Amino acid sequence: MQVGVISINHKKAPVEIREIAVFTDKKKIEAIDGLLELDIEEASILSTCNRSEIYIAAKDINKGLNQVKAFLIDYFKVKELKHYLVISANEKAIEHLYKVASGLDSIVIGEDQILGQVKDALEFSMELGSSKKFLNKLFRDATTFAKKMKHTYKISEKPLSIPYIGFLFVKEKLGHIKDKKIFIIGTGEMGALVLKHLKTNGVEDISVCSRTKRECKKDPVDPIFDTVQWIPYEERYSHIQEIDIIFSATSSPHTILRYEKYPKITHKQIIMDMAMPRDIDPKIETLEYVDVYNIDDLNEISQNNQASRETMALKIEAELMNAVECTSQWIKLTKMDPIIQSLQSLQQEVARDTLDMIDHKLDLNKKEKILIEKLIHTSLKRMVRTPIKALKQLNEEDEIKAYKEMLHKLYDI
Repeated sequence: MQVGVISINHKKAPVEIREIAVFTDKKKIEAIDGLLELDIEEASILSTCNRSEIYIAAKDINKGLNQVKAFLIDYFKVKELKHYLVISANEKAIEHLYKVASGLDSIVIGEDQILGQVKDALEFSMELGSSKKFLNKLFRDATTFAKKMKHTYKISEKPLSIPYIGFLFVKEKLGHIKDKKIFIIGTGEMGALVLKHLKTNGVEDISVCSRTKRECKKDPVDPIFDTVQWIPYEERYSHIQEIDIIFSATSSPHTILRYEKYPKITHKQIIMDMAMPRDIDPKIETLEYVDVYNIDDLNEISQNNQASRETMALKIEAELMNAVECTSQWIKLTKMDPIIQSLQSLQQEVARDTLDMIDHKLDLNKKEKILIEKLIHTSLKRMVRTPIKALKQLNEEDEIKAYKEMLHKLYDI
């Protein structure tokens, strides 16, 4: 079995492409069902604001990845998508997931959010039954390594998440925000983090709304939302007329602020769109007094805040390759599993035949039978222990293939 990944991420694909290739939970189920009808044994989808990635396990990884590529282009009905796909197989795919889980492949190096998203991707695919022996091992090894590195190097101690950088970005644009009227659309994790940063910086005039809480009941997941004014979702357009700053971070598959319905603004207004796909109609940026920014605009400020993290990232990468090699080696050695199992079955078969023959030839009491059975099993185990250990230490593909052929000829297994 081999593993591979096809990634659509912030390093190669612009926001206009990434927002098309987003997988909701419903789309993940549809896509995985479709993928498993191909020459693919296992599949898992990781979809965040900066990446959509399909991990697979297949007997022929090149064939499998080509099928996934064709599937993606057909699924999203975008031919141009093929120009933005990053395709990796085997050790390169393993290395990629290790870097993703550790936050080394994020806009903000070492950010915490991605590790939880990688875990969620595994759990989701396990519930669907699409992630089994190989992807389970790959994802668990990657998350275990990521947790160890975060604990060892404390790379994420200084908050540099997308919400924090979005907050810093807006603050830098305006110089000060303490006296500004701020509206947060979306009360998920990103919205909660923005609110916490605003509160920490002394901002008081804050209102929020959520498209999933149309009646505006005060029962949000994070209790921090109890401290601000709630606006009914259907009143959002009338409310934003007096707002100075809008932070939007919903999980809506469609734009939630449309150009046609946007009210006339008579003062400077900044909109920070942190959603993927984007919450804000791009045409709104053409309106007078309104400046719209999205995730891609955060790259510059994130680069200015990553110097110390980059130093730590180099240390993590030095350890990462050893961990990647361990996972890669485990996958390679699974090719010998059928042979090892056949050797063990042969050992048990010889033991049974020998015991049957002894039982027919000799009149032994119960105690003697137990003793002889133990001696035979121990001797046969000793006989196959050395070759099994040698098989588990093989590294090269050609060597593995040669041993398999030799054992097949010798023992007909």
